[in-house]
Amino acid sequence: MNNLYESITMSNEAALHDIVEMINRELYLKESHKYAVSQTTDGRYYTWVGERKARKQIRAKTKEELYKKLEKYYKETSRKTTVQYTMGDIFKLSMRHLMEFGRRQNTIGRYERTYNRYFLGTKIERMDIAHVTEDDLENYLRDLIGIEQLTQRQYSDVKTLLNAMFGYAYKQKLTAINIRIFWDGFYLPIGAFKRKVRSTDKEVFSNGDAAKLVDYLKSVSGKPEYLAIRFCFETGLRAGEMSALRFDDIDFENGVLRLTSQERRDEANNEGCSGKHAVYEIADYTKGRDGARNVVLTDEAINILKEMSAIHHGEFVFMHRLRLEQSKWERFHAAEFNRKLALACEHASVPRRSFHKIRKTYISRLSAAGLPEAFIRAQVGHTDYRTTREYYIFNVEDLQKQRRRLEIALDV
Repeated sequence: MNNLYESITMSNEAALHDIVEMINRELYLKESHKYAVSQTTDGRYYTWVGERKARKQIRAKTKEELYKKLEKYYKETSRKTTVQYTMGDIFKLSMRHLMEFGRRQNTIGRYERTYNRYFLGTKIERMDIAHVTEDDLENYLRDLIGIEQLTQRQYSDVKTLLNAMFGYAYKQKLTAINIRIFWDGFYLPIGAFKRKVRSTDKEVFSNGDAAKLVDYLKSVSGKPEYLAIRFCFETGLRAGEMSALRFDDIDFENGVLRLTSQERRDEANNEGCSGKHAVYEIADYTKGRDGARNVVLTDEAINILKEMSAIHHGEFVFMHRLRLEQSKWERFHAAEFNRKLALACEHASVPRRSFHKIRKTYISRLSAAGLPEAFIRAQVGHTDYRTTREYYIFNVEDLQKQRRRLEIALDV
């Protein structure tokens, strides 16, 4: 009898313990859980956890089982966010993560500039990443676009940075925000961005200015940098492609250039002191989908290449003597072409343009001459001709010639 009494007592105590535990669990969840607990038609219980668009459903056969699952979820979440990481911390961690996986230093530098411009010193930078909600992020972005008057390009830079930061934080389970899902629901009205006003006459060299510049370049014989500028007017190559061009890439017999490489510029930390220095390397591919292309050469382009081969016998086409060791030759880096072009423009008394504007001039002239789109795209290495049409084709005729054409067109 005593054993039976003890068994009943222990059973009652266990039941009482379970009841008390369930009550405590409900009280705990009341403070932590914001979603309602519902029941399906087959008697199962379910609720939701997580932020708005990244939330997930939890199901169980009984309410008690559901509460246990919820308690486990919140305790695990609490453990994961015991160490607080601000947005600033996440930026540093995500950049370190990208570098470990081989992201180039100049890409990291671009992220740093974007972060310093739009996030450094702001309220959201100091927020715990675990407490940043989708509403916080959305409100910050809308304010940023409005106050800073972002262009579409600047907004794209901010978006790319946030993808890197929140993508890292989400994988580390430091935030409930799935950034990809967030963008799907982030709506911006047409006209939200500031339009960058481009002066089309500054995008290219007019025919008159181009002729004037080339005449000056021809008058100064034997200068490799001037031959390089002339060659760009004949081919439209990118500066990095010019820098990496080898004599082995040229088929003189068929008048074709097989373009397979480009110069890449990166940044590296200076050892033992602050600051960074530029690092140059040759990549065995070019921009574009295929990573290589054939460029048809004009007679003038071939003559320039032959002239360069007579000046030196190095591996690369466009090389110059070292200032302190005249017997040694070094290839031009892409950035040097800009500086040499600026000096040439000054001497030729034509408006200064960047080296890339020669490429735009080349494409615009091919288009004005009526060459097929497919040929132009293949010649310059554009994957999509829409890019060519929108960003590279401009009117290269001089103002006086345009006026004469207009007079003829309107003469009745």
